[in-house]
This record gives sequence, structure tokens and C-alpha cells, in this order.
Amino acid sequence: MKQIIFCAVVIFLGSCVNSATKYYNKGLKKQAQGYNDDAIELYKLSMAKGGNKARLNYLIAENYRLTNRLTEANPHYAEALKGKTKDDKALFYYAQSLEALGNYYEARITYENYAKKGLSRALMKQAEEEAKFLKNIHN
Repeated sequence: MKQIIFCAVVIFLGSCVNSATKYYNKGLKKQAQGYNDDAIELYKLSMAKGGNKARLNYLIAENYRLTNRLTEANPHYAEALKGKTKDDKALFYYAQSLEALGNYYEARITYENYAKKGLSRALMKQAEEEAKFLKNIHN
């Protein structure tokens, strides 16, 4: 009996993982084609089926950012960072989303963090400039 239950659980979990991967791959295709809203929905489905939350939240946030919806991207960048995303640019874009929300102090601190720890020299320089700008106008 235990073996039957174990097999059923393994089959169920396997189908969830396959569904998560299927939706993830479809999302990547839609994103590459520029169908950002479709990609967002597919990534959300992938997450619901057990996909990597940090990666998927980052991708959802990126699709919102690419369509100039930084305020909608914000909670997804936050979740991606909370989940320890491996995408270095997430911290920089999170700072941009904080700035779009009018949270200038936290945006400045986040830009400063990226300027110190980032991997992209261009974004590190931009983060440093943004942090200085925010410090000057929002003291």
C-alpha cells in the first residue's frame, strides 16, 4: 500500500514539474517574440506548478519592465531578490522600480548597494550616478 501511495505521489509531482517546465519554455518563446503579457501569464502558470520562484519572479518583473510598468515589476523583483535570484541585474532594476514608486530613499540605498556589488560596470556606474542624483534632490 505504501508503495502505491509513493508511486502516485511521484507521478503527481513529476507531472507538476513537467507542466512547470512546459509553461516556462513557452514563456521564454513568447518573451523572445515580444509577447510580454503572454510571457507573464505563462511564467505565473509555471510558478503555480512548482517552477523556480526566484527565476520566474525575475522574468515576470523583466517583462513588466520591458513594457514600462516598473510599479508592477516592483513586487516581483522584491520576491526574486528574496528568493536569492542569480540574476545580478535584479538589484539594479529593483532600485529603478522603487524610484518609480516614489520610494527615493530606499531606491538610493539600493542603487548604492548595486554600485558596490554589481557585476555590470555600466550598470554600476549608472547606479552610482542615480544614487548621487537622489541624494542631492531628496535629502
